[in-house]
Amino acid sequence: MKFWKVVLGTVTLVLSTNINAALIDNGVFTTDTETGLDWLDLTESTELSFEYVSTQFEVGGQFEGWTYASTNQVEGLFNSAGGASHIMQTSLNREPALLLMGLWGTIYQDLEVTAAEFITGTSFDDGRVWRGVVAHDNNGADADLGFMSAEYQITEETLVYQDTGHALVRVSAVPVPAAIWLFSSGLISLIVFTKRKKA
Repeated sequence: MKFWKVVLGTVTLVLSTNINAALIDNGVFTTDTETGLDWLDLTESTELSFEYVSTQFEVGGQFEGWTYASTNQVEGLFNSAGGASHIMQTSLNREPALLLMGLWGTIYQDLEVTAAEFITGTSFDDGRVWRGVVAHDNNGADADLGFMSAEYQITEETLVYQDTGHALVRVSAVPVPAAIWLFSSGLISLIVFTKRKKA
Protein backbone atom coordinates (compact mmCIF):
# COMPACT_ATOMS: atom_id res chain seq x y z
CA MET A 1 0.00 0.00 0.00
CA LYS A 2 2.86 2.36 0.86
CA PHE A 3 4.42 1.68 -2.55
CA TRP A 4 1.32 2.84 -4.42
CA LYS A 5 1.13 5.97 -2.28
CA VAL A 6 4.67 6.82 -3.41
CA VAL A 7 3.75 6.20 -7.06
CA LEU A 8 0.57 8.27 -6.76
CA GLY A 9 2.49 11.11 -5.11
CA THR A 10 5.11 11.07 -7.86
CA VAL A 11 2.51 11.17 -10.64
CA THR A 12 0.64 13.98 -8.88
CA LEU A 13 3.87 15.98 -8.55
CA VAL A 14 4.66 15.52 -12.24
CA LEU A 15 1.16 16.53 -13.32
CA SER A 16 1.16 19.63 -11.11
CA THR A 17 4.59 20.64 -12.43
CA ASN A 18 3.38 20.25 -16.00
CA ILE A 19 0.31 22.39 -15.36
CA ASN A 20 1.91 25.17 -13.31
CA ALA A 21 5.23 25.61 -15.08
CA ALA A 22 4.05 27.06 -18.41
CA LEU A 23 6.95 29.52 -18.75
CA ILE A 24 10.47 28.45 -17.78
CA ASP A 25 13.35 30.94 -17.47
CA ASN A 26 16.50 29.57 -19.15
CA GLY A 27 18.70 32.64 -18.85
CA VAL A 28 18.71 34.40 -22.23
CA PHE A 29 15.58 32.61 -23.44
CA THR A 30 12.23 31.48 -22.04
CA THR A 31 10.56 28.16 -22.80
CA ASP A 32 6.78 28.04 -23.15
CA THR A 33 5.88 24.46 -22.27
CA GLU A 34 2.30 24.87 -23.49
CA THR A 35 3.38 25.62 -27.06
CA GLY A 36 6.82 23.96 -27.08
CA LEU A 37 8.51 27.20 -28.14
CA ASP A 38 11.59 29.05 -26.90
CA TRP A 39 11.56 32.87 -26.84
CA LEU A 40 14.83 34.80 -27.04
CA ASP A 41 14.98 37.63 -24.51
CA LEU A 42 14.12 40.99 -26.07
CA THR A 43 17.25 42.46 -24.50
CA GLU A 44 19.35 40.28 -26.86
CA SER A 45 18.14 42.13 -29.97
CA THR A 46 17.74 45.80 -29.09
CA GLU A 47 19.21 48.56 -31.28
CA LEU A 48 19.00 46.30 -34.35
CA SER A 49 16.89 46.86 -37.45
CA PHE A 50 14.40 44.39 -38.89
CA GLU A 51 16.46 44.42 -42.06
CA TYR A 52 19.60 43.28 -40.18
CA VAL A 53 17.96 40.69 -37.93
CA SER A 54 16.24 39.09 -40.92
CA THR A 55 19.66 38.18 -42.37
CA GLN A 56 20.97 36.56 -39.17
CA PHE A 57 18.88 33.37 -38.97
CA GLU A 58 21.14 31.16 -41.11
CA VAL A 59 24.09 29.03 -39.91
CA GLY A 60 26.79 31.29 -38.48
CA GLY A 61 24.40 34.23 -38.06
CA GLN A 62 23.93 36.12 -34.81
CA PHE A 63 20.49 34.53 -34.36
CA GLU A 64 21.16 31.12 -35.87
CA GLY A 65 18.23 28.77 -35.32
CA TRP A 66 15.77 31.53 -34.44
CA THR A 67 13.08 33.13 -36.59
CA TYR A 68 10.50 35.89 -36.31
CA ALA A 69 7.42 34.94 -34.33
CA SER A 70 4.01 35.11 -35.96
CA THR A 71 1.17 37.13 -34.48
CA ASN A 72 -0.53 33.91 -33.33
CA GLN A 73 2.64 32.77 -31.57
CA VAL A 74 2.96 36.08 -29.71
CA GLU A 75 -0.68 35.85 -28.66
CA GLY A 76 -0.01 32.30 -27.45
CA LEU A 77 2.80 33.65 -25.26
CA PHE A 78 0.36 36.20 -23.78
CA ASN A 79 -2.06 33.40 -22.97
CA SER A 80 0.65 31.24 -21.38
CA ALA A 81 1.59 34.18 -19.15
CA GLY A 82 -2.01 34.23 -17.91
CA GLY A 83 -3.07 37.29 -19.87
CA ALA A 84 -5.00 37.52 -23.09
CA SER A 85 -4.20 37.99 -26.75
CA HIS A 86 -5.94 41.37 -26.79
CA ILE A 87 -5.78 44.56 -24.73
CA MET A 88 -6.49 44.12 -21.02
CA GLN A 89 -6.23 47.44 -19.18
CA THR A 90 -7.16 46.08 -15.79
CA SER A 91 -5.57 45.29 -12.45
CA LEU A 92 -6.35 41.62 -13.15
CA ASN A 93 -3.69 41.71 -15.87
CA ARG A 94 -0.93 43.21 -13.74
CA GLU A 95 0.60 39.90 -12.64
CA PRO A 96 0.74 38.40 -16.17
CA ALA A 97 2.30 41.63 -17.46
CA LEU A 98 4.94 41.61 -14.72
CA LEU A 99 5.64 37.91 -15.32
CA LEU A 100 6.14 38.40 -19.04
CA MET A 101 8.39 41.42 -18.58
CA GLY A 102 10.46 39.58 -15.98
CA LEU A 103 11.02 36.62 -18.29
CA TRP A 104 11.13 38.17 -21.77
CA GLY A 105 12.90 41.36 -20.69
CA THR A 106 12.13 44.89 -19.57
CA ILE A 107 13.62 47.21 -22.16
CA TYR A 108 11.71 50.48 -21.86
CA GLN A 109 11.30 52.55 -18.71
CA ASP A 110 10.18 56.05 -17.78
CA LEU A 111 8.51 57.67 -14.78
CA GLU A 112 5.06 56.40 -15.71
CA VAL A 113 5.52 53.13 -17.55
CA THR A 114 7.77 50.08 -17.56
CA ALA A 115 7.34 48.06 -20.72
CA ALA A 116 8.58 45.27 -22.92
CA GLU A 117 8.07 45.84 -26.63
CA PHE A 118 8.80 43.85 -29.77
CA ILE A 119 8.87 43.86 -33.54
CA THR A 120 7.22 40.93 -35.31
CA GLY A 121 8.31 39.65 -38.68
CA THR A 122 5.18 40.31 -40.71
CA SER A 123 6.51 42.39 -43.60
CA PHE A 124 4.93 44.22 -46.50
CA ASP A 125 6.02 44.83 -50.08
CA ASP A 126 6.77 48.47 -49.34
CA GLY A 127 9.28 47.67 -46.59
CA ARG A 128 7.09 48.11 -43.53
CA VAL A 129 6.61 45.80 -40.57
CA TRP A 130 4.15 45.46 -37.74
CA ARG A 131 5.20 46.66 -34.32
CA GLY A 132 3.35 45.87 -31.10
CA VAL A 133 3.46 46.42 -27.37
CA VAL A 134 3.84 43.26 -25.29
CA ALA A 135 3.31 44.42 -21.73
CA HIS A 136 3.11 47.57 -19.65
CA ASP A 137 3.30 47.96 -15.91
CA ASN A 138 2.08 51.44 -15.01
CA ASN A 139 4.24 52.38 -12.04
CA GLY A 140 3.03 55.96 -11.88
CA ALA A 141 -0.38 57.23 -10.84
CA ASP A 142 -2.13 54.05 -12.05
CA ALA A 143 0.14 51.60 -10.24
CA ASP A 144 -2.55 48.91 -10.14
CA LEU A 145 -3.09 48.95 -13.89
CA GLY A 146 -1.51 46.20 -15.98
CA PHE A 147 -1.55 46.23 -19.77
CA MET A 148 -0.95 43.60 -22.43
CA SER A 149 -1.64 44.17 -26.09
CA ALA A 150 -1.49 42.56 -29.49
CA GLU A 151 -2.32 45.83 -31.22
CA TYR A 152 0.07 46.82 -33.99
CA GLN A 153 1.26 49.80 -35.93
CA ILE A 154 3.42 50.21 -39.01
CA THR A 155 7.16 50.99 -38.78
CA GLU A 156 10.03 51.09 -41.26
CA GLU A 157 12.12 47.94 -41.54
CA THR A 158 15.45 49.80 -41.64
CA LEU A 159 14.90 51.82 -38.47
CA VAL A 160 16.69 50.98 -35.23
CA TYR A 161 14.86 51.18 -31.89
CA GLN A 162 16.86 51.49 -28.70
CA ASP A 163 13.87 50.50 -26.56
CA THR A 164 12.47 47.74 -28.77
CA GLY A 165 13.51 44.12 -29.17
CA HIS A 166 12.64 41.53 -31.78
CA ALA A 167 10.20 38.67 -31.13
CA LEU A 168 12.42 35.71 -32.00
CA VAL A 169 11.21 32.16 -31.51
CA ARG A 170 12.33 28.57 -32.11
CA VAL A 171 10.98 25.10 -31.40
CA SER A 172 12.30 23.80 -28.07
CA ALA A 173 15.01 21.18 -28.48
CA VAL A 174 13.63 19.09 -25.62
CA PRO A 175 10.07 19.96 -24.57
CA VAL A 176 9.95 20.27 -20.78
CA PRO A 177 6.82 18.09 -20.32
CA ALA A 178 8.50 15.23 -22.20
CA ALA A 179 11.60 15.54 -20.02
CA ILE A 180 9.44 15.48 -16.89
CA TRP A 181 7.58 12.36 -18.02
CA LEU A 182 10.87 10.65 -18.88
CA PHE A 183 12.24 11.46 -15.43
CA SER A 184 9.07 10.31 -13.68
CA SER A 185 8.90 7.01 -15.58
CA GLY A 186 12.53 6.32 -14.66
CA LEU A 187 11.80 7.12 -11.02
CA ILE A 188 8.79 4.79 -10.95
CA SER A 189 10.80 2.00 -12.58
CA LEU A 190 13.49 2.42 -9.93
CA ILE A 191 10.91 2.19 -7.16
CA VAL A 192 9.40 -0.96 -8.70
CA PHE A 193 12.85 -2.54 -9.08
CA THR A 194 13.76 -1.74 -5.49
CA LYS A 195 10.50 -3.18 -4.17
CA ARG A 196 10.95 -6.44 -6.13
CA LYS A 197 14.56 -6.75 -4.98
CA LYS A 198 13.52 -6.47 -1.33
CA ALA A 199 10.78 -9.11 -1.83
